[in-house]
Amino acid sequence: MSDDDLGLYQRAIAFLDDLSRSEAAKMRGSEALQSALDRALEKRGIVLHPDDPAWRQLELGFIRAQRRAINGIKARLDGELVPPNIPAQPNRTETLSAATRRWVEGGSRAAHKPRGSAIS
Repeated sequence: MSDDDLGLYQRAIAFLDDLSRSEAAKMRGSEALQSALDRALEKRGIVLHPDDPAWRQLELGFIRAQRRAINGIKARLDGELVPPNIPAQPNRTETLSAATRRWVEGGSRAAHKPRGSAIS
């Protein structure tokens, strides 16, 4: 990275730092953050209305994560040795589709007729 690149990167991070501090102070994400949140939810097939309390928790979680990321970048730009974040582990549970496929392929050998009280 050249000195010019570094200067540009530092200015961009300073801008993002100011923006994320403002979001944290207001406890409300910007339109860009809300759009990113919408895309992340849509990608995972989750539908949340902005008035839902879960939306608010998620929005504040995004703001906290953004602040942590910016603080780490600023520390690196200041010459501090910052250990890398540990990547999230992938979900190791079986998906519903895989469980259904396994059940179908197994020929329902252990299946039994449900009791009347189990069906409502």
